[in-house]
Amino acid sequence: MKRICVLILLVSVSWISHAQITSSISFERDTVGIGDLNNLSIEIVTPNPSWVKGYSLLNFDEIKPTISFYQNDTVDLQTNAEFDFLDLNTAQPVILNRSSFERREDGMFVHKNMTRFIAWDIGVFQFPQLEVELDTIGNRRYNVRPLEVSNLLVKPPEGVEIQDTTQMIAPILPIIPAEKELSMWFWFGLVNLAILLAGIILYFYLLKKKEKEIQRAAEEEVIRPAHVIAYEKLEALDKKKLWQEGKIKEYQTELTYTVREYLENRFGIQALESTTGEINRSLKEVDFDPKHTKNLNNILQIADMVKFAKATPEESIHQEFMDKARSLVDETLLMIKEDEDGLVE
Repeated sequence: MKRICVLILLVSVSWISHAQITSSISFERDTVGIGDLNNLSIEIVTPNPSWVKGYSLLNFDEIKPTISFYQNDTVDLQTNAEFDFLDLNTAQPVILNRSSFERREDGMFVHKNMTRFIAWDIGVFQFPQLEVELDTIGNRRYNVRPLEVSNLLVKPPEGVEIQDTTQMIAPILPIIPAEKELSMWFWFGLVNLAILLAGIILYFYLLKKKEKEIQRAAEEEVIRPAHVIAYEKLEALDKKKLWQEGKIKEYQTELTYTVREYLENRFGIQALESTTGEINRSLKEVDFDPKHTKNLNNILQIADMVKFAKATPEESIHQEFMDKARSLVDETLLMIKEDEDGLVE
């Protein structure tokens, strides 16, 4: 009797392990630089290929950093990162059938899938597990075990140093109450009344002046091409020599503003008030050549790190980005031709 019980137990354990389905995600490299091409591999192992109907990658669009290079930045930790998956459409589920699996020597069936991808945000990222859809006809139950996914570290570009800004905020001092006197409130009210009257007068003056300017501009309005405006602003910025004088933040801010303004005027997208990820998604819907994406993201990402993470890029980057901005305008400008009838297209 004892032998029979042991035999039943061994058979049960063997069946449970044999009926187990595993899913895993792995990277070719778990440490990359921003904008670098990497490979992501998906693997599902099952005793029976008919048990697995497919899987969803929708949660790949909601990956947030677990650790941010932007010091004490709670906003960054709550914002979805920008990843480009080149060989998979994360919005569509992956449907599997028997031909999607290969049989191993141990009798298990394996499905493998791989996609190239690019990370456009820096930080440490934990990829979510696959959402595997199973065949539950007949109330079947399976043991699906997701394997642990390694963290993906995306570093800033070479030559960019992220500074620790945690000690730059001074401690909050207690408020010292001031003694209140009646005469002080009288003069305080009088000054505020004078300021209010001056503000009302100034408001109506400026309103009238603005109306005249708008009317005059409407009469003389000339639509200037986006690339002409961009060239002028880039040339003016170059002559200011801001980064040569140590004004890195001012230089990067003005450079990226000019690039964003050009994209908005040239391609008709909302670029001035959009994040880098939102700009990327908008450009995919217009006639923007994807070959310019890496240089564009490089310019915008470095500027964000200079402004918000106190990054210190190498000096050569400033002139390099000026050249890349001019090249971007050169290669994407809208050509305006005039036909024999004098019509512009």
